[in-house]
Amino acid sequence: MNIIDQSGVLAISTRLQRLSEQLRKDGALIYKSFDIDFEPKWFPVIYSLHHKEVLSVVEIANEIGYTHPSTISLLKELEKQKLIRSKKDKQDDRKRLILLTAKGN
Repeated sequence: MNIIDQSGVLAISTRLQRLSEQLRKDGALIYKSFDIDFEPKWFPVIYSLHHKEVLSVVEIANEIGYTHPSTISLLKELEKQKLIRSKKDKQDDRKRLILLTAKGN
């Protein structure tokens, strides 16, 4: 028996983290089994944009419940994979609008 198992309920956070990681791995295997080059962590952004078409970075962060820095990191990955693209908001130059590409759709 390992230390986490011995800790019982005290290690609930660690157990949930392990479960989350296992679910992520299983999700990746499912995509791979269908020859889909896709990471499970990308799903919330792609799904949100599929339903709302155009969202700002802040709107995406709010939709998926991630912090702004985590969202930016995720968006960079998706842009690198050419699943999304961004453009400047015509009304607010500080704002970036995110859209799905043909590949991401």
